[in-house]
Amino acid sequence: MTRDKGLRLARRIYLPRCIGLGLGAFCVAAGMHQHGVPGWAWVVLGLHALVWPHAAYQWSIHHPEPLLCERRNLWLDAAAGGFWVPMMGFNVLPSVLILTMLSMDNIATGGPRFFGRGLIASALGIGLGCGVAGIDVQLGSNLATILACLPFMVIFPITIGVVTYRTATQLGQRKRELYWLGQHDALSGLWTRAYLERHMDEALLAFNQSGQTATLVMADVDHFKHINDAMGHLVGDEAIQSLGDVLRTQTRQSDIPARLGGDEFCLLLPRTGLDAALALIGRIQGALAQRPMPISMSYGVVTLSADIHSRRQWLARTDRMLYAVKRSGRGKVQVYTAAESPASAASAPSAASA
Repeated sequence: MTRDKGLRLARRIYLPRCIGLGLGAFCVAAGMHQHGVPGWAWVVLGLHALVWPHAAYQWSIHHPEPLLCERRNLWLDAAAGGFWVPMMGFNVLPSVLILTMLSMDNIATGGPRFFGRGLIASALGIGLGCGVAGIDVQLGSNLATILACLPFMVIFPITIGVVTYRTATQLGQRKRELYWLGQHDALSGLWTRAYLERHMDEALLAFNQSGQTATLVMADVDHFKHINDAMGHLVGDEAIQSLGDVLRTQTRQSDIPARLGGDEFCLLLPRTGLDAALALIGRIQGALAQRPMPISMSYGVVTLSADIHSRRQWLARTDRMLYAVKRSGRGKVQVYTAAESPASAASAPSAASA
């Protein structure tokens, strides 16, 4: 995970570093030309602008800890930026521009703490530059230096903006994907149990406040263990995926088809009475029978009634209906109606075939 983060950081910084050093070199060159420097400084500037961005990138992506390596590279960038300040005689415009852009990179990458370390690196670079070139202050910028700074001043912030926008877009996409995974079962694509239970609570509240009905259907695949044992777990996974497709296509947008786990599923049907729920089960069974791998399911059905006071009670009652079907032969629908008492439903619930 940390390595992937480091590789993403190295890739994200590569283009801004290339553009920033390429354009920044013109600022530094103009300042050095105005100040007057020895020939070796021009060679070092060329290597810094043209070679270092690619060397830093290769160093990071091949390093065992690319995140740590890239952060060191950013500190080296800050130190190098500081080094060129005395080489330009502390020329105000290019010096402030370069140090500001480097600081913007650092704070965008690692926040205030990383920004502070970048300032320390720049100060060390300035000290090194003073040791090499001495302290010869020439603050003013001539017209050539000003013009040389303009491309860097305009293009580099736009580049940072584009990279930041792309990063924000990617993060937004990953956030949406994580949110989807948090709400959905990965194999079937149906809602998770947590999502189902939250909406069951809402359905109970609506029933208690306004009498709005809702029906809960619990189902599992008949002889699913035989599918896994005889055909393999990959075939079993395909059966779960196929079932998820059917439940999504046969239900309404307001319905909540969820996978509880294994081969057990649940359908929360808001504003749906018993007859409509049974009709839906019939359509689901018909659609499953037409699949390349026909699947039979058993169903327990409970419509909300005044004696259901909690989500847990609703789930438990529906679960009892499902297991009553499984004990009586599978492939059927077991219905609990409000007319029955809990005791009679547990011992002899009513049944209907889908």
